[in-house]
Amino acid sequence: MDEETQAFIDAFKRPDGVMDWYKVLDVPRSATQEQIRDSFAILSATFGPRAEGRSKEDTVRHVLLKQAFAELDDPARRKKYEAFLRHEQDHARLLVAIDSERQKQRIAGTNAKSASGIVEIISRKVDSRLKRIALVAFPFLVAVALFRLSQDLDHYSWEPSLSFVLFSMASALCVLIAFTKFGNWLSGHQ
Repeated sequence: MDEETQAFIDAFKRPDGVMDWYKVLDVPRSATQEQIRDSFAILSATFGPRAEGRSKEDTVRHVLLKQAFAELDDPARRKKYEAFLRHEQDHARLLVAIDSERQKQRIAGTNAKSASGIVEIISRKVDSRLKRIALVAFPFLVAVALFRLSQDLDHYSWEPSLSFVLFSMASALCVLIAFTKFGNWLSGHQ
């Protein structure tokens, strides 16, 4: 089947890809058996084998008309088709709901990742007890170093005291232990 014919057939399909026999017969879903028969008779005369100037689309439309009539004229087959359409609609609604829930989870996950991204990076890097201790001690040492620096600057002196230098070095050592292989080497992990 060529692309043009396939495109013509696809025009009679529903968005979910199921053939819409009501659209083929150009009747509403609430159509009666009489309306279906009348529509089939009119459209068959228009697109039937005896129609003058018949094109390839007319031939395809006639085949689709016969299939649609066979499907919708028989009450048992129409009932099955209607049940199938309801099932497909329920299935489509379910897929939309699942997709919506996944998007919500992705959005929530993105927000959680951005909020806890630093914590996640730190937890991946800090894998030993020594590294965790260094990570806990770091803020304390930085606070003491800043306090010592503020005490030193109160006296109009730009020279930091020895205690500030020691606490600053201890803070830097904590960062070195927590985030580098040096911490692995000290804790015995290679």
